[in-house]
Amino acid sequence: MKKKWIYIEPFVFIWQDCEYYIFYNCLNGQKVFYPINNTIRSIVQALCNDNSQYCVNLNEEVENSEEIKNLITVLIENQLGNIVSCSESDRPVNIPPKLMLDLPKDTKGENENYDPKILDNINELNIQLSGNCNLDCNYCGDYNLQFIHCSKSVYSLSESSIKQMIKQINQLKVSKINLTGGDILSLENYETIVDSFNSINAFKIYNTHLKQIKYKKIKYLLDKDKTSIVRISVHCGDSNKKDLMNQIIKLKKFEPRILWSFIVTSEKSLGFCYSVLEECPSIQSEIRPFFNKKNEKFIREFVFLDETDFTDINPTKKQIFANQVINKNYFGKITIHADGLLYDNVNFGVAGNINECLEDIIHKIIREDNSWKWIRNNDVCNNCLYRLICPPPSNLELVMDSKTICQRPRSYDSVLKSHPEPTN
Repeated sequence: MKKKWIYIEPFVFIWQDCEYYIFYNCLNGQKVFYPINNTIRSIVQALCNDNSQYCVNLNEEVENSEEIKNLITVLIENQLGNIVSCSESDRPVNIPPKLMLDLPKDTKGENENYDPKILDNINELNIQLSGNCNLDCNYCGDYNLQFIHCSKSVYSLSESSIKQMIKQINQLKVSKINLTGGDILSLENYETIVDSFNSINAFKIYNTHLKQIKYKKIKYLLDKDKTSIVRISVHCGDSNKKDLMNQIIKLKKFEPRILWSFIVTSEKSLGFCYSVLEECPSIQSEIRPFFNKKNEKFIREFVFLDETDFTDINPTKKQIFANQVINKNYFGKITIHADGLLYDNVNFGVAGNINECLEDIIHKIIREDNSWKWIRNNDVCNNCLYRLICPPPSNLELVMDSKTICQRPRSYDSVLKSHPEPTN
């Protein structure tokens, strides 16, 4: 005997808050918001039941409901699901997109060994080789709390520590290494250190400051290792445009292996950045906003997301699963400071030091709450339909003491004009 069945496609996620459902097609990024009422709630809850396999039978009374007819039309129009007539044995069977995996577990017991692949989780290293620097920048020590940047200190890693570190790195599956100072281009035994890091099969970024550029030193490292690049931080608020343009011209022969990193704190500094990029459209560049405790309005206006931005954020199924358990901004990253201390994130506690067993440190990071597992599960985000679509938390939010990177888009009126208002 044939029955009517409503089903949801297996690539569709369904989330809800107290008023709306969101149906998200992770293949094409289509997002459909639908108001909740008692009739719709009962059908969607049945569809999401573990035993339903995203397909439920519609009796005649429910099928003829205007609310259900409207829902079916929306599902079909947006390639989210459909309705079919068939016997129970032939009904659609779909597997809802549910996360079946979790983070690596801390499995070491009294008589057990560590997971031999635990170090495979490390994919990026940020290493401060020395804090020596003759500059006296405003906010020095604050930049590296938000992104990769040089930082002044009294410490330096010894040459023997660096060599031992390189030996260990060569045993890892690290794909990227950020190298910073102080003034990294003024290191003692600079050439020897560069040659040592060249033995590592990983993409390397040497980070320096506009005021620390040393042409011969940059030429040496770029000539020695074809996989290295140099990132040059340009503080747009206190940089001289003429001097900057001269440096860009001087280093032009090394394009595209020079990355100009423009740090902006205001509309004026952003305008400075754009004016340089208009005159030098061929350079490799990035724009990094910096919160200096005085420019929250600028950061919220130019960096934080508003509701229209979410139209263009279309995560894959894999990315949505990742957002449930890890922070892809920081997972797998280790920072080593010139004093030998290790961090999973410099805004979190010390994870260890270079003299400790690295396996112990990684197990500690995985076991404890830290930046690797820093997800959107606070009291604001938990009540938002965009929680798993939104990018994971960032250090910018942390230093701003903000729970979100958005304008808290709780109103879906702009996308619900064609749907009825929710009823009880």
